[in-house]
Amino acid sequence: MFEVNDNGGITMHRGDTGAFKVRATRKTGEDWTADDRMLYTIRNSAGDIVLQRFYRLDDDEGLGNGVVLIQFHNDDTDQWETGSYSTERRYVVHPYWDGTAPEGMCVNALTAGVRMIEGDIVRVPATGQNTLTINGILGEV
Repeated sequence: MFEVNDNGGITMHRGDTGAFKVRATRKTGEDWTADDRMLYTIRNSAGDIVLQRFYRLDDDEGLGNGVVLIQFHNDDTDQWETGSYSTERRYVVHPYWDGTAPEGMCVNALTAGVRMIEGDIVRVPATGQNTLTINGILGEV
């Protein structure tokens, strides 16, 4: 089961897969460029980062400028404990990197060893629940 409710809260079972889209627009109406990124972070109840990904905000994947497809795979969530997690999205223009900037639409920052060290944050949305709830596994196959 993977569900995104009307308030933006996500509920899923440990080890499930699922995806949803988010759209980022700029107040100025300008398009995002290939350098601009969204940083998507999930933290456990202790505040530790369990997932962190950079997404390009230009139309790299043909979804539209500012549209990002966030996907969860089995190996993303199968080791997570049941409970509540917090999610955070930051939109950054003109990022500066520790090392080489990630090229793809989605890069796992934790495993790639890439770190954004500075940039102009466009906004950090506070709308929706910004929560992820992981339920236990229903059964093994």
